[in-house]
Amino acid sequence: MSRVPLARGTGQAAAPLPAAGARLVPHAREVWTRLGPTLQVFAFLRVLVIAGSLLWVLLAPVPAAVRWPVSLVLLAFAAYSAALYALVLARGFTIAALNLWVFALDLGFATALVHLTGGLESNFYLAYYLLTALQAFYYGLRRGVAASALSFLLYVAVVRPGLGPEAWSALALRGAFLWFLGISLGLLSERERSRRREMLQLNRDLLEERERIKGIVETMQDGVLVLDRNRKVTHWNRALEERYGVKREEALGRDLLEAFPLLRHEGFAAFLEQVYAGQAGALTLERVPHRAPHRGDVILTVKGTAMRDLRAEVQGALITVEDVTERVGLEKAMQQAEKMAAIGTLSAGLAHEINNPIGIIASRVECMLLEGEEHRFSETVRGDLQVIAKHADRVARITQGLLSLSRQQAWRLSPVDLNGVVEEALVLMERQLARERVTLERDLVPGLPAVLGSANHLQQVILNLLTNAREAMPEGGRLRVATRRDGGSVEVEVTDAGRGIPAEHLSRIFDPFFTTKEAGTGLGLAISYGIVREHGGTLTVRSREGVGTTFLVTIPAAGPR
Repeated sequence: MSRVPLARGTGQAAAPLPAAGARLVPHAREVWTRLGPTLQVFAFLRVLVIAGSLLWVLLAPVPAAVRWPVSLVLLAFAAYSAALYALVLARGFTIAALNLWVFALDLGFATALVHLTGGLESNFYLAYYLLTALQAFYYGLRRGVAASALSFLLYVAVVRPGLGPEAWSALALRGAFLWFLGISLGLLSERERSRRREMLQLNRDLLEERERIKGIVETMQDGVLVLDRNRKVTHWNRALEERYGVKREEALGRDLLEAFPLLRHEGFAAFLEQVYAGQAGALTLERVPHRAPHRGDVILTVKGTAMRDLRAEVQGALITVEDVTERVGLEKAMQQAEKMAAIGTLSAGLAHEINNPIGIIASRVECMLLEGEEHRFSETVRGDLQVIAKHADRVARITQGLLSLSRQQAWRLSPVDLNGVVEEALVLMERQLARERVTLERDLVPGLPAVLGSANHLQQVILNLLTNAREAMPEGGRLRVATRRDGGSVEVEVTDAGRGIPAEHLSRIFDPFFTTKEAGTGLGLAISYGIVREHGGTLTVRSREGVGTTFLVTIPAAGPR
């Protein structure tokens, strides 16, 4: 066994003592911390009183007959104080719970010291002041007055025997100061406690208001974030988490553009500079296009307001992020509807004016071709007549399209099974699709509710979309047709894997006479759009060049009859 080295000349181990001391220091600190501020003050005062009293006993010219009883009382007081704090630490008691007992014992020790050290001549009467002051300061006016009265009665009881007439003035002066101390400190304590209660209530109200505002911000549909003066994120609401996939823990404390890359827009940096410059009112960055994770292309409107302190200095910024994709889509749909209505009215007039003359031209050309067979027109004349007939037929078809666009004919509406309409359209197109190496995928959800409409016109829409999809894949590809229910509507989705539509063309895709095909009239999608709109539905498109295009027809389901 190894042996602990001994200190020279002592025969005792040298190392354990410093180690034990090192362990005691943090333990003492822990005990001191556990006492709390109030008990620390009480402990400090007790130590000060005990130390001062012992110094007085040792240094003052005190007779031996008095010194030893006083020393014993002080030692008893020290032991009692140590036991009191041990009880508080070991059992978890508070001074407030033991206060009356502690106050009574402290008064007893003070009275004993006054009695042993000369009564009125004793300086230990100052202990009454200390005890009264503590009671008044910590427990208020009533306790201060009670402590003053009890202390004065005990003091009078101790010093009264043998008290001469000339000493009553000193006793009265000390009593008056004792009463003044208890009342004045009690009043100050009551005022302080009242202010403290008001502050606590104010803090509770502020916390409740803060939680209420926080709850409102958290339930808002728009994204809300707060920046400090260094442009670091200090608040991040739930909408930002759910809509844009950035967790609150990932955003807090970070620079805004690092936490929210969606805002890395060329105009946003200047926008933020203006916000922090404190320009009047809220600043708005309108309709910023972005690609959000899990949501695709979105359009945002960002608003910013500078937050100022009481000195009107900018301390941060409040930023709101609103997703206006749906609203912009509705605005575009309304603009398109207004455009289509105006074009439809104009088209109807033109179609009526053109339809009759072109019908006459077509019939006369047909008669001339028949007569040419009898009179044997030259091949050149016959060729010219055939060209005229072909283009007259084309003009006739355009005028019929214009009439359809303006919906001059009345439709007979009835409950329509969209799955049946789609199936009939696919049967008509199936062979042609197979011949052009287009793979057809069906995903038709059974049991869809009926829609109120015209089956022929709805089939015309589906056929037009299928034809466009086929023409977008000249070398073949995959064509997917799906139906589904979405709330109170029925949807038909036609998706091709073609070359896609350029972004600059998407806003004009439903305009009449707009086409990128050499032989197209530009009326197919415009007519389809008008038909769907007349059914109370919507026709939308999304496309990426090199990936493909999806057209979505949405028609309200028919109500119960």
